Amino acid sequence: STISPEYEACKEVARRFNVPLGAVYQAVSRISVEDFIDEEGSVVPKDSGAYS
Repeated sequence: STISPEYEACKEVARRFNVPLGAVYQAVSRISVEDFIDEEGSVVPKDSGAYS
C-alpha cells in the first residue's frame, strides 16, 4: 500500500517532538496536517528555510 503524505508528516512530528507516532497520527487524523502544522507553528518543512 502507498504511504500517505499525512503519515510521513506524522512520522516527522513524532520524531521531532519525541512522542509516539500513534498518538500523533490519532491527533492529526481528526484535522488536516496543514492545519496542524499552521497551528503548531514550530513544525515546518525542512526546505522552507525556517531552520537556522
